[in-house]
Amino acid sequence: MAGQQVDLLLSDHAEGPGLLPVPHEDFFRAAAAEGGGDLFLNDAKIRVAIESIAGERVRGRVLAGGEISRRKGLSLPGATIRIERLSDRDQQIVRSTAGIPRLGYAISFVKDAQEMATYRSLFGSQTYLIAKLERPSALKEAAEMTPSVDALWLCRGDLGAEAGLQTMARLVSQFNTGVATLTKPVHLAGQVLEHTTHHPQPTRSEVCHLYDMLRIGYQGIVLSDETAVGRYPVESCRSAAMFREPATV
Repeated sequence: MAGQQVDLLLSDHAEGPGLLPVPHEDFFRAAAAEGGGDLFLNDAKIRVAIESIAGERVRGRVLAGGEISRRKGLSLPGATIRIERLSDRDQQIVRSTAGIPRLGYAISFVKDAQEMATYRSLFGSQTYLIAKLERPSALKEAAEMTPSVDALWLCRGDLGAEAGLQTMARLVSQFNTGVATLTKPVHLAGQVLEHTTHHPQPTRSEVCHLYDMLRIGYQGIVLSDETAVGRYPVESCRSAAMFREPATV
């Protein structure tokens, strides 16, 4: 709740009141580099003001509270740090999953084309890499990223948390005008079929929106809560595929 003190720890698990595990070294590097600011969790539904940073512990005060479950997004809007290596945890994940057929890696919070080129050099030319466009700077350089990626995902959830809802809408509208010109597949993410998280059918608004996005040039959509925590994951996938020719789900 608002006013509560919380500690974010570099860990996969943290038990106790006011403790939040964050299994990402880069977050703590970015927080230290910025020296403070506000944290956004779960698509900015929860906001925390940083009060102190001590190595692998960030202490903050809740500005806007709410319920949060595991594996929800965390962002530090405006962070300028550039990623130049994979964290130890990410390296372990890559080693343990190497060789799995049809597996790709989606890179979160890519800063710009230069950072994406660094990721490509770290993974090598044979790995399927996806750039998640969640920051205004990434949208601006989407075309420049295409030599380093196999696909692009426009992620409106974290983009909205990063830029604010009004700015997000403007940025997405501008980006949509150039989707068809990009030389790599572009997928749309962010509450595309949110209604199916709790209901077996999408809303008419969602169906119309899905059709419009496919006409603009998006190659597909990315489901998140709809299938990760939703009550109707199979129905969500069928809805997502309704405009395929022929439908195959």
